Amino acid sequence: MEDKESILIVDDNESVRRTLTLIFEKSGYEIDTARTGPDALEKAKGRFFNLALLDIRLPDMEGIELIAPLKDRHPDMAFIIITAYASLDNAVRALNRGAAAYIIKPLDMDEVLAKTREVLEKQRLVMENRRLYLAAQQELTERRRLEEELLKARKLESIGILAGGIAHDFNNFLTAILGNIALARTYAKPGDHTSEILSEAESASIEAKSLTQQLLTFAKGGAPVKKTASIEELIKHTIDFALRGSNVGCELSLADNLCAVEIDEGQMSQVINNVIINAEQSMPEGGIIEVRAENMTSDTEKALPLKEKRYVKISIKDHGIGISKEHLLKIFDPYFTLKSNGSGLGLAISYSIVKKHQGYITAESELGKGTTFHIYLPASSKKITAKKKKAEKPMAGKGNILLMDDEEMVRKVSGEMLESVGYELTLAKDGAEAIDLYKKAKKAGRPFDAVILDLTIPGGMGGKLAIEKLLEIDPGIKAVVSSGYSNDPIMTEYRKYGFCGVVAKPYQIQELSETLYSIIARI
Repeated sequence: MEDKESILIVDDNESVRRTLTLIFEKSGYEIDTARTGPDALEKAKGRFFNLALLDIRLPDMEGIELIAPLKDRHPDMAFIIITAYASLDNAVRALNRGAAAYIIKPLDMDEVLAKTREVLEKQRLVMENRRLYLAAQQELTERRRLEEELLKARKLESIGILAGGIAHDFNNFLTAILGNIALARTYAKPGDHTSEILSEAESASIEAKSLTQQLLTFAKGGAPVKKTASIEELIKHTIDFALRGSNVGCELSLADNLCAVEIDEGQMSQVINNVIINAEQSMPEGGIIEVRAENMTSDTEKALPLKEKRYVKISIKDHGIGISKEHLLKIFDPYFTLKSNGSGLGLAISYSIVKKHQGYITAESELGKGTTFHIYLPASSKKITAKKKKAEKPMAGKGNILLMDDEEMVRKVSGEMLESVGYELTLAKDGAEAIDLYKKAKKAGRPFDAVILDLTIPGGMGGKLAIEKLLEIDPGIKAVVSSGYSNDPIMTEYRKYGFCGVVAKPYQIQELSETLYSIIARI
């Protein structure tokens, strides 16, 4: 049932008030009355009236003077002036003050009802148009937000192919570098200067691996390699590392019952590190960064595009120089930076990582007061995956291994690494050669114990197609997938494609030997 329209009658004549009340109530309106101006203002204090009928002469003031204070309380209220003292000047004054109509006494009730209906219909149209306008503005705002999100995604994608290709090639070089360093260390005497130099070179190469991961974050179609983890441990470790030796402190407020999350720990650590570093740099004189993590539901922040029900919300607040509203809209754009020595990729990378985790990142800021970043990650009901202890030394093994890779330097160093821990190696440059060698070995009665297949072979058959054909030859094949695109979907769900193990380039001998040992021994 629709609410009745309400009318306030303001007239010092009781007979007029009574007559109008009867007429309007009979026509279906709700009526209230007032004798004076202050009485009318009191009535309108806690209630909206669609229309006020105002006598031009009241005991304490003119009805025309009531229009402004009533309109201040209720901007959508309509007004009709009624008077026994008709004059052109009064009519003009009434209309200029905001009255919608002017009726002369003695009142013709048919005219009063007709004017009332006319004024209320106009009021309905105005209010409906305003509602439609606000709805359209909201829709336009939402559309602009979606367009901005799409533009960001396209900007990221535009550099994704290039970045992915660079990272792939760089990872091949790093694989060769790390492999040769590992081999060289076997010839060096423990504790001598040469061994120390090789250790430093190895450490630097491992650090360079993180650079390729940043580039791979942009790679088209890439996906984080997720596992169920504690965000609490990751936050503490990352902040401790990022602020070590700085003049900025951190206040942590982490909920006791934080939900687990499914994340690529390396990537998510990178996100938090990027935001923390930005916060630190915004406070050159030092200060405190406030970091808070809590569980929440999407119902509590409906304005955000959160698709899942439960989230872990991470808030990182600094008290630095702040960011202007104009610049705040661009902070996640690739290459946009306010720093003289910045690359403009840190927050763009963070945005891409969080999006690939089906999460959301946003920021709010005020110049001179600081900036707060909010990161929303979907909560997981799965149990946290126990971390495997990394092998300190390569695991010795035994078996006949087929290694397929298009890069000669990778074939050479990987082959030497595996031979150094006890394996026999046969090398192939692409999938077609690997299939041919596998068939011949099987026919000769010396089948391969395992195969390592590079996923991407420019101009040739890569690991994805090769494993399909090899599974037709030998459904029990033990295959390891390898790639410089460490965040390729096949690397994430390798078992789905028929592989038993995965090693992401650049890999070290410990990782490679442990993977081979586990699949050959079926651990």
